Amino acid sequence: MTLRETLFKQSIVELHWALQVVASVGPTYLPAQRNNSHTALFWDSRGWIISPSIKPSQSFEVALDIAALQLHFLGASSGNPQGKPSSSFSLRGHTLEAAYEWLESQLKEFLNHNFEHVKRLSEMPWDLPPHSLNRGALFSYQESIFKACEQYLESAYAQLNALHQRYHANAKPILLGPQNFVLSTLLHEMDREIEVGFTFSEKSLAEPHFFIQSTQVPSQKPVLSHGQWQGDKIVFPLKTLENETPQVQAQQIATFLAENTHYLWTLPHQSEDFFK
Repeated sequence: MTLRETLFKQSIVELHWALQVVASVGPTYLPAQRNNSHTALFWDSRGWIISPSIKPSQSFEVALDIAALQLHFLGASSGNPQGKPSSSFSLRGHTLEAAYEWLESQLKEFLNHNFEHVKRLSEMPWDLPPHSLNRGALFSYQESIFKACEQYLESAYAQLNALHQRYHANAKPILLGPQNFVLSTLLHEMDREIEVGFTFSEKSLAEPHFFIQSTQVPSQKPVLSHGQWQGDKIVFPLKTLENETPQVQAQQIATFLAENTHYLWTLPHQSEDFFK
């Protein structure tokens, strides 16, 4: 593994931990949902990952600027319409707890008597692998790598949004899960649900890739012209495109998503293929 590959993986881990600060406001202020949808985050065209709009008394959002590794507090007021940061906090050289404390200071100032201490990771319905950031280590910052991470997510969102528009009548919003750092949408019909998404890494494939998985899969899996089967999931590692131009990369990803989503969407209804 090259030095840049090592730094890239380290930066992804740091981003994942930084997301926990943004994700904390949902469980703190929104009613808990069985599917953890109250913790879901959104992609913002400014290159941010942003929380749902929270309205305990006054409306606010919290965002992570990926390229700058910076948190933003967006509190709506007469002098500051929502969507514009009223305060920011650079994670570089600071601890995770310092980020939580900064957020709480913003909430206390903005909400007054409606303020609540935000939930830490130990109070979330998930956990992350042990890491020094959760033991007081400082966030680092590799500018070019964090910008590359932003570009990955920006491109992934554009691809998923194009697919979302094609299946809009059956598609749920594109969300980012802070538990697994997955950007995805769900296509649903009476007897099946198909998740289409992007992730930087997972246990079975530790590199950036798109994936498609359905609650209904064929017993005999065909050979695919784009992508490959990985168990009952279809994956497309982006490393296979590293020598292609950006235009070719975008075309190949779009073809992978369109062809394989259509294939799984149009499978005959076979209840025996349902996952239990």
